Amino acid sequence: MAIAVKLISLKTVLLTKEMVDQKTLIRRLSFAAYFAAAFFIFLLLLFPYDRIKSRIESEVRLRTPVELSVSRISPRFFNRFALINVVVSDKTGRVLFKSPSVHTKVSLFGLLRGLPSVDLNTAAYGGELSVKARQGLVLQSLVLEADGLDISAYPLLK
Repeated sequence: MAIAVKLISLKTVLLTKEMVDQKTLIRRLSFAAYFAAAFFIFLLLLFPYDRIKSRIESEVRLRTPVELSVSRISPRFFNRFALINVVVSDKTGRVLFKSPSVHTKVSLFGLLRGLPSVDLNTAAYGGELSVKARQGLVLQSLVLEADGLDISAYPLLK
């Protein structure tokens, strides 16, 4: 009986409380949407892509026997980027791979969990090249798919 009285009194309080009119609600939601959109636009425009580029180049230099050179990084979406004028060379300067544009997709949820996952796609040597790198707690994988590559266009085989 006491529970029913409490439920009825709670219901009457909720019904008698002033409701926000629709015009005010729409105005408040539009302000929130405007500021959220402005935040994300400024985040994309002012993100330090040059620092990311230099960090990627230095990490590749430290962890592998090759040199990576990227002209610039441009955003495509929140987790998608385009690496412009990518050149991979060995320590002597001999070019191993060259592409005008490499499209990159980074898994944001993987980064938050500490398990990076990166997909790279490019058009090179007359075909398509796709690289998928995943790092898990136990398993690490690197998948390379090459469709329609012209091996004779590869400069090291000439």
